[in-house]
Amino acid sequence: MMMKTLNRMRGAFLWTGALALTGIVVGCQTNEPRAPVDRYVQGALAARSGDTQKAKLTLTRAVNDDPNLTMARLLLGDLHRADADYKDAQSLYDQVTRLDPYGYRGFYSLGVTDQFLNDFKSAAAAYSRAIQLKPDHVESATNLGTVYLTLGQSDDAVRQMQKAIEIDPKNAAAWANYGIALDTMGRFPEAERAYRTSLELDSDAIATRLNLGTNLTRQNRPAEALVMLKQVVIDSDSFIARKRLGDAYLLSKQYDLALVEYGKSVQLNG
Repeated sequence: MMMKTLNRMRGAFLWTGALALTGIVVGCQTNEPRAPVDRYVQGALAARSGDTQKAKLTLTRAVNDDPNLTMARLLLGDLHRADADYKDAQSLYDQVTRLDPYGYRGFYSLGVTDQFLNDFKSAAAAYSRAIQLKPDHVESATNLGTVYLTLGQSDDAVRQMQKAIEIDPKNAAAWANYGIALDTMGRFPEAERAYRTSLELDSDAIATRLNLGTNLTRQNRPAEALVMLKQVVIDSDSFIARKRLGDAYLLSKQYDLALVEYGKSVQLNG
């Protein structure tokens, strides 16, 4: 009886050992991930480390292994968009919205890519859907306002920017874009206040400082505009900054200085 028990135990131990050995052999056969999710993690780590090529390759394999893995498609779309491969990014985001029609992230990313591709009506539809799914998503609200502005729907743009500010009153970009919308409508004092609010939140924003300087020129306040625009040129020289500085000089009747700035603008961008 004792011998039979030992034999059964020995068999059990040998069987367990065989499983352990098999597991070790399988694990040693390859360093590749064994599931699509593992590939996604590996791709995400490669993207974080800056190895975009490896990240794209690994994420593509993850998507091929599991077409329903939306997180892999999203990250792969982000990588393509960062490389200005907007068509590929658009296709990936579109697939995400079909696979997950209730996830706002896919629609927001699709809207951004549509905007880069100048497909503004599609961008407006994507952002609108993102806002329906996540009403407090300030980025979608702000971008929808800029799309409305591009489409010439100034009233809609202003209303949308106001909603974005209501969502996040501390969002500098929302205030800056609100200023642009008001400027476009010729509501210059209101636009100035929006720009200044934005700069209180982010004083280093070159584009907002440039727009404020231009706004002051439009309000026939060249002396204030010159102070703002001269500093913009010092901090970040560009053809558009030189051109607008020239406009401020022209308004102040300093014609020689205006010509100098226009000449520098042309040199920077013929």
